[in-house]
Amino acid sequence: MNPSSERICRPVRPFGEMLPWLLVAAVVLATGGLPFFWDTLQLASRHAHFFYENRFESLFLPNDMDSGHIPAFGMYVAMAWQLLGRSLWVSHLAMFPFVAGTLWFTRRIAGRLFPREQAWLVTLLMVADATLLAQFSLVSPDIWIACFFTMALWAFLEQKRKTMAVAFLFLALTSMRGMMIVAAFFLTEAILLFFPEKRRQDPFLRPDDPSMRPQDPSLQPQDSFLRPQDRSNPQGPSFPEGRSFLRQGLSILFRALPVYLPAALPVLLYLGAHFLRTGWVGYHPDMPWAEHFARVDLTGFLRNLLIFTWRLADQGRLFIWITGAALLLRALRSRPGTTPDGRLLITLTLVLAAVFSYSALTYRNLAGHRYLLPLFLMAALTVSYHLFLFVANKHRVVLVLLFLLAGELSGHFWVYPDSIAKGWDASLAYLPYQPLRRDMVRFLQEKDVPPETVGTSFPNNISFKYIDLSDDTRSFGTAGEQGTPFRYLLWSNVFNDFPEALKAEAEAEWKVVRELRCVQVRMILYEKPVSAGAH
Repeated sequence: MNPSSERICRPVRPFGEMLPWLLVAAVVLATGGLPFFWDTLQLASRHAHFFYENRFESLFLPNDMDSGHIPAFGMYVAMAWQLLGRSLWVSHLAMFPFVAGTLWFTRRIAGRLFPREQAWLVTLLMVADATLLAQFSLVSPDIWIACFFTMALWAFLEQKRKTMAVAFLFLALTSMRGMMIVAAFFLTEAILLFFPEKRRQDPFLRPDDPSMRPQDPSLQPQDSFLRPQDRSNPQGPSFPEGRSFLRQGLSILFRALPVYLPAALPVLLYLGAHFLRTGWVGYHPDMPWAEHFARVDLTGFLRNLLIFTWRLADQGRLFIWITGAALLLRALRSRPGTTPDGRLLITLTLVLAAVFSYSALTYRNLAGHRYLLPLFLMAALTVSYHLFLFVANKHRVVLVLLFLLAGELSGHFWVYPDSIAKGWDASLAYLPYQPLRRDMVRFLQEKDVPPETVGTSFPNNISFKYIDLSDDTRSFGTAGEQGTPFRYLLWSNVFNDFPEALKAEAEAEWKVVRELRCVQVRMILYEKPVSAGAH
């Protein structure tokens, strides 16, 4: 970095270091008392209520709320309630250590990979991801995923094997997706060890050519499991010539056992006991959400491919992928070399994409934004790393990063027409829904309208007990496709499952009793006219 660049960065850095923390603190404080929303109604509230009300008498959930994985997150929330009281504020407070952990490890990763003066900007870019900020506003198991994923990645880079084992254990305890992430780390490590960087025919790996080394000295290779403590072996670990593929595989497996076995054992024990108790693993046909696990045909596969691609580019991430494509074209033209760290980032990103794409493409509805959160973080990290690696002008790099940051922040305003189902739990665009719902519920209470006479849709058709942590076990009804027994219909563009035909009928024939709007969220209460057979 030249002296003029240093003079510019020095005054910015102290304030810049605070920006990621200030951004996340603003989100957490502003949303600390919000009700449960979207999938957290199931994975946090209902699970926690079961353990809280039954005093942890069983580790196994009832079939109607059993998600098939170890319900450790629900247990944790229930323990927080037992210690501090059952409330929305306590629920959100219980997330704080893991929100802080995500920021802490993200900053450590950035400090490990990037020039000191710009590491804060990369940290800000990563935590500004729309889906990550949305999860920070919720009582969400994906906060655990984010925390332990970044912890695992930092430990993976630094080869802190004990820390890796702890991170993998908690990932595996969080969900099936956490188990998939652990598998992705294992596959990445195996690939990097099977195919060491000394293979000079790889166009991205030419460390022997001085003209192809990184532009920034701070991005020169550092010690990792690719370049271990033994500095006499600059090429990293390799296998003796002639060693069989099987022996290499066994060597990698034995090396991995101390790190991955602590995560695998409790999962295998729980799933085995779960199978003996229930007769199923993963999912079963009687699940309320079983249709999401239905296998798709070729048409469904192609549809899922479009959705998967859309998820990757949605909410401002389009600009990250465009930047990545530009860097790839540059790499193909000039054949610059990457570093061992760069190779690790690329490999892990591709492996995560492969692992997540299997479930996203072959099942009916397993391509939600939050399912891909680690892939989003890796894409931002990998593209940022190679920006610094391939572009000598650091002022230009900073401008590109600021542009990408603006793109990510714009993602909170990417809302599509009502006919397109949206991931409302994947950006802060959902926030106005909470005060609108509160206002509408208060209005119905003032008018003495019984909740069971109001038809609505997910996530508003769940018991008030689970949404608001109140003692009211009632709930609104669920609007169906064919006709409706309800006197009122409560619609919002947040409700992806609200029947379109019923919405069209309400617009044409029903009376609008109350309509609320805030930013991009709308909510309308309809009343059935007397001529249509109202009660």
